[in-house]
Amino acid sequence: MKLIWKQAVSTVMIASSVVLAVSPAFADAAVPAPTVIDSPAYAITDMTQAQVKNVLLEKTAGGWRIGSVIKLSNRSGAIVRIPDFELRAKAADGTSYTLQPSAANVKSISPQSNVELSYMTEIDAKNELSLTDLLWVDVNMNVYPKQETVLADAGIGSLVWKGSDAVINDASLLNWGQSFTLPDITSSLTYSAVSLSTQYTGQKPTYVVQLKVNNSGGFTETVPDFTLSGKASGQSFVGQRVEQKPISVNPGESQYLYYTIPTDAGIKPEAFYVLTPESFLKQGQTTPQSYYTGRIGFHLPTENNVNAVNLPDYQMGSPIAIDAVSQAVNPKVTVSLVHADWFENEGQNFKTVVANLKYTNYSDSPMPIPSLGTELVNSSGTAYTGNPVPSTLKEVLPGMGVSVAYAFTMPTTEESDRFVFNLQEPQGDSGFKATIGQLNIGVQKAAPNDTEMDLYPYHLKLNSWALSMVISQNASTKAYNYTYKLKTVMDINTTDNVVTEASNPKLLIELENPAGERIAYKSLLLSGPDRIMNGNQILYFDNVSSDQMEAPLKVKFYETVTTPSGEAKRLLSSLTQ
Repeated sequence: MKLIWKQAVSTVMIASSVVLAVSPAFADAAVPAPTVIDSPAYAITDMTQAQVKNVLLEKTAGGWRIGSVIKLSNRSGAIVRIPDFELRAKAADGTSYTLQPSAANVKSISPQSNVELSYMTEIDAKNELSLTDLLWVDVNMNVYPKQETVLADAGIGSLVWKGSDAVINDASLLNWGQSFTLPDITSSLTYSAVSLSTQYTGQKPTYVVQLKVNNSGGFTETVPDFTLSGKASGQSFVGQRVEQKPISVNPGESQYLYYTIPTDAGIKPEAFYVLTPESFLKQGQTTPQSYYTGRIGFHLPTENNVNAVNLPDYQMGSPIAIDAVSQAVNPKVTVSLVHADWFENEGQNFKTVVANLKYTNYSDSPMPIPSLGTELVNSSGTAYTGNPVPSTLKEVLPGMGVSVAYAFTMPTTEESDRFVFNLQEPQGDSGFKATIGQLNIGVQKAAPNDTEMDLYPYHLKLNSWALSMVISQNASTKAYNYTYKLKTVMDINTTDNVVTEASNPKLLIELENPAGERIAYKSLLLSGPDRIMNGNQILYFDNVSSDQMEAPLKVKFYETVTTPSGEAKRLLSSLTQ
């Protein structure tokens, strides 16, 4: 049965996320792993040495494809041409297959330099094939019969990669977070897996793996071209790196790499493989054949890697530790979560969490508000994306703060009271967001108070109130009209040095009859020229839906926020006549 080789789509449009992974901001330091041993070098001539970079053996419709990439080194001080040799793959039954050189292979090597040479052949055979050796053979055609001399013989049993059928034994897989280097590449770059999340493109999952690359050397290096694949149920799903441009890592610096691996619905990878792309150009053709080979793989994270309980309880209002690699937030700006509260959506089968982020500018010039994403994840791993509450605010003034609200729509069946709050940085146009901060938070339920009300960043103190009915009669119809008048004495203060959107939050006052029905309401702004004021306030409710006098009435005060899913409200106080 032919296994399926899946190729990643070029752009990932994110719909939702359902798997919690350890954030790089809180990940444990990468645990060193045994480095994959580089292939031995073989002397081909007095001045050149060869190493086997990789060997491909994969099934085709007609039989088998054998490919190999050889690294050839020139250790002399002069330019040398590529030696004339045949590269042959030897099978377990003793049969040798001659590989043809790629038309793109170079013809010479600069002094003290390396080149990579590609070779391939295709075999029309249906029998099982196993490769054991790679031979460099010098063929002297100037004598009869021709004379063949084996220049080098490399054992390749452990290097053979069987395409989509390739499997790395569990015992050889690295643990999640163990560092690794790319084999047969002279580099100071080391890599480790730090984060895994699942996002959706339509109905199919896309697994996003975040790798951390560290440069421990003394020179700037460019990350080589490699990708990750997911191995699951005998299938290989090849991903691609989100960042399409070359990534340079300075000495002592760390950066993140992101790989998206789409799978079929219901498929979860059992391991991830590190794959190197290779190509071969047949003589007379213009389009090369591409393929992948690999030698390194690692397990998925265990429950211990993704357990949110390991995070300390977050103290509301304290600065959030932003991942040092991220550049999404200016060092002169701090980010803190100041509130996370449950809101109700009247008449709907969902509820809302509203979370307020505060950005504080400690510089001497205005700063743009960072464009960040948010996510709440419950203990079962279900993640809810935060939608920014519409705002006209664009910058943070020097020495001040700005409050930005996010709304998380959840089913009414969601019973968690603690969540992991993920602060996320969008990654270009890919649609993917990387976690740059992670908090363990509690979401506050409504706790009505008769006189004290908090609607961040406002505090309201109700000193006194009186509700009365105003009855009038229409001169023509003789019908009675009922209006309610609410007189309050209220202190309104701001509790923080922040700027907020004028229309959010608002104060909603509802009148409720003994049957629990709303008969009138009034919505009040807390900022701007039409805001509710300190001191004495007389409010008229002229939208009464009842055609009779009712008593006693309840006066309910709510905080309301206009979210993308509609108006959400939170009970602040409930008073009875």
